[in-house]
Amino acid sequence: MDQNKKTSVVILMNKYHVGASILLNKIINDKNIKIKAVLIRDVWKSIGKGKKENNLIKAVVKWGSKTGYYFLLGLVVLTIIHFVKIFILEVLFILLIFKKKNYLKSVTRLSIDYDFKIFKISDVNDEKSKKILNNLKPDIILSNNYHQIISTDIINIAKLGSINIHPGKLPLYKGLLPHFWSMVNEESKGGVTLHYMSDKPDEGDIISEGNYKIDKKDSFYYIWSKSAHIGTNLLQKFFKNINSNKKVSKISHKNKKSRFYYFPGKKAFLKFKKNGFYLYKIKDFFK
Repeated sequence: MDQNKKTSVVILMNKYHVGASILLNKIINDKNIKIKAVLIRDVWKSIGKGKKENNLIKAVVKWGSKTGYYFLLGLVVLTIIHFVKIFILEVLFILLIFKKKNYLKSVTRLSIDYDFKIFKISDVNDEKSKKILNNLKPDIILSNNYHQIISTDIINIAKLGSINIHPGKLPLYKGLLPHFWSMVNEESKGGVTLHYMSDKPDEGDIISEGNYKIDKKDSFYYIWSKSAHIGTNLLQKFFKNINSNKKVSKISHKNKKSRFYYFPGKKAFLKFKKNGFYLYKIKDFFK
């Protein structure tokens, strides 16, 4: 590939996801990529898709009954604080006083500043999403903390492959919220894995990995932010290698010992608290 040519990327992300928001803000200025569009899934609406529960309150009840209300309530509060922070920065301060400064922005603000399209979807595998992606013709499809199994038909649309940034070590931490589970399991280090996507979650070949230290003083929000920074570094190196025609690693981990994690319930959350961790600390939102 010509070094002067940017790699075109379409990003899949959930509407209310702290890690996805942070990572998008960090990768947006990369000189090696051109973000053509972001496909945003409203995970709340998707929970009750095709059923009468298709509203926010019933979706929360359904999700909470499966994952545990203790963790879900804390996660909701954390997410609200994060996006209120973005709102305050944009509306009350930045747009009026510091318009040109670098700060954490909403997806809508980023789409205006960096000229990419936003498409709202409920299912990336449906015909509507497939048509959108075929029309965009991306070099790469990037799953940025997008919590849905993606079909082979969608994965194969990208000319150079579809990749996922996973905030955990593979294959030992497959599944959801691996950075949280690393804290529950009292790991001294957390990991982030960039890998190719397959039709099975977190089983595609590994491209690269990064690690970070977990301290007792760290909150989950801080670890979430830290993993997003590590993920950005992995992605930037990946896109630089592509534009320089360097070989990209493909390391299989199918036959290695693995474990799949789901959303935490009450028992896991209490273990997390017993280990001395907090979901968030107010000071984290002022950094």
